[in-house]
Amino acid sequence: MARGHGLRKAFAEKFDDELKFFKGWIDKPKTVGSIVPTSSITARKMASIVNPKSGLPVLEVGPGTGVITRAILAQGVRPENLYAVEYSTDFVRHLRQLCPGVNVIEGDAFNLNATLGE
Repeated sequence: MARGHGLRKAFAEKFDDELKFFKGWIDKPKTVGSIVPTSSITARKMASIVNPKSGLPVLEVGPGTGVITRAILAQGVRPENLYAVEYSTDFVRHLRQLCPGVNVIEGDAFNLNATLGE
């Protein structure tokens, strides 16, 4: 019974992420950098190159709904060592709620000097 509940929750979260992605893409297509959401398998593969033992900060550009963000955290990166630059105000709000402790920065990745400052 508990396993079925966990599976339902996983499907609900995936559906919620995809719904948020497509809503963002439809509402403001020029601010979403992809035409399809990233799969959890692709996210895990991308996050697998991060070395959480290095202690270095990790910069994620354009986290969107947070699929890769969650995979980076699952890889062992501490939330306070992860910096995520996102342009969409809606996605920023979602990410801050989804991943407390992650440094979600609202700004333009094409102008990191202004977005990140010193």
